[in-house]
Formats: sequence, structure tokens, C-alpha cells
Amino acid sequence: MVLQVDLLQAFKPNMLLLKMVGLWNFDKEFFFKFYKYFITCIMVVDHSSIVAFIVAHIRKIEEAEHLYIIPAFTESLIKTIMFRKNFGKIKETWEILQRHEVQPKNENQKKILENSIILSRVVHYGFTILVFFLCVTTALLPLLTVEKNPPGNLWLPFDYHIPGLFELVYVYVTIMLMYYANVNVSTDVLFSISMIQIGAQCDILYDTLRNIDETARAENKSMNEILFQCVEHYRLISKYAQLIAAAYKEIMMVQFVFSVLLICATLYAQSLSERLLYATFESKWYSTSTTFKQNLMIFMQQLQNPIVIYAWNIFPINLEVFKGFCLT
Repeated sequence: MVLQVDLLQAFKPNMLLLKMVGLWNFDKEFFFKFYKYFITCIMVVDHSSIVAFIVAHIRKIEEAEHLYIIPAFTESLIKTIMFRKNFGKIKETWEILQRHEVQPKNENQKKILENSIILSRVVHYGFTILVFFLCVTTALLPLLTVEKNPPGNLWLPFDYHIPGLFELVYVYVTIMLMYYANVNVSTDVLFSISMIQIGAQCDILYDTLRNIDETARAENKSMNEILFQCVEHYRLISKYAQLIAAAYKEIMMVQFVFSVLLICATLYAQSLSERLLYATFESKWYSTSTTFKQNLMIFMQQLQNPIVIYAWNIFPINLEVFKGFCLT
């Protein structure tokens, strides 16, 4: 007895998000293709403005601290291009999920697949809502400062603080921020949901193998026939996993490389606290009072211990620890 479960229901919300951000491929997509190329051009221009801003202000320490945003936005741009390139492999995985071999053979297996669909939707909506609130917070925070600026860093060849023009630039930056975030959510969550489905398929295959005699009696077949079905089921699971790996191989590498770059940029920002001690030497302390010199020496003792963030209060997140992880 083969029960029917629509496994694509696990991907439906994510499919909608992929279409919204232009990461979908239709068979006939004249207008949608125009939208995809248009939004890609906007991403390139936006990314170039961010890089130009950082490069133009690289000597200003307060702006150099924002170097970490370049890998993050570059990653989104590359992921957009690579995902579209490999979208055909993603569609092949969805075709596998519509095969009868991956359908449940009993109520227990049906429950496993239904739970996997529920978990997939929880993952999608959980990340989407979390990212939405983060984007809204990021967009609203600049409005609370004295000097009004759009969220993030942006370089434009004109003064965008002019009333009326500022509002347009602010809306544009906010939309692009939401777009970059949703690109990451749609691609990353799709990978997570695919892993959930692979796990669920392994679970039902395990159940079939464990109860192969009962399954054979229920379907009025020999145990050898059920075994051949299990072999075919395993082949489809392996093919599914290989297609996901092929579709995400460049994306995963880009994500790994840029994650390392983000760590390096963060460690660089943190290492700036080590310069505070040298700033005291460069001050005109020699022409001050004895009381000031004594107080300065006490403060210099404190500055000999740079600011360090600890992971789980166990080991420090600094350059030395990062180098140690890379060497192991």
C-alpha cells in the first residue's frame, strides 16, 4: 500500500520567495527575464557603490571598521548568479520527490514525511521572520541618530541629504537591504529543507528495511521485490543528495571563503583596541602634571589587556585562536 504525500509542500513558501527575488527559471519568461537582469544590474551598481565608499574612506578608521560588509554583499551577488546557473539541478531534485518510490508505504512513514514538511515550513518562516525584523531594525536605527543617513554605507556622486532626495535614497537602500537578505534566506533555507527531506527519506527507508517482512505481506509481494524497491529508493536518495551537492558546490565554497573573510574583518576591528596603549605614548604626557602621569600609568596598565570577546566564556575570539584553527 503506497500512501500519497505531496513532498513539494515543504518547498512551496520558499519557491514563492525564490520567484520574488528573481532566482526562478520559467520555460517562457520574457518579462521575468527582464526583471532578473534588471535586478542583477541594480545589485552590481549597489555593490559598486558600497566598495567605492569603503575605498574612498579607507583611511578613516571609523569607516574602515565597515570593511566586513563588503564580503557579505559580495557573497549575495555571487550566490544569485550561481544559483540561477544551477537552477536546473534544483528542479531535478523536485522531480525526484514526485516519484512513487519516495512515497510512504505505511501510516508511520506518512507521519514521518508530514513531520518533515512541518519542520521545513517552521525553518522557512522562522528564518524569514527573524531576518525581516533584523532588516527593519537596521533600517530604522539610522533615523534615531542626530545626522540622518541611510542604513549601511553608500557612495553617490551627489549630495543625497537634500530633502526629498534623501527619502528616495533611503527607500532604495532599505529595499536593497531587504533584497540581499531575502536572497540569502531563500538560497540557504532551500539547502536546509533539502537536507531535512534527505533525512526523512532515510528514515522511511530505514523503516521499510527494518519491517521488510511486514511490508511484503501488506503489499502481497516477496521480500526480494521489496528489497529491490529499497535499492531503487536508496539510489534516488543518493542522486538527490548528489544533485544538491552539485547545485551548491560553488555557493558553499563562496560562503565558506567569505565567512572566513568576515571573521578576519571582525578580528581586525577588534584588534583596533590594541592601539589604544600606543596612543598614550604619542600624547604629550611629558608636559603634564605628576597626578596626570600617575593616573595615565594606571590606565596604561588596563590597556595592556586588549578587548577580547569569549565564545561561551571558554576561549577568546581573536587572531591567535583563529590562526590555530586554520593550522589544525
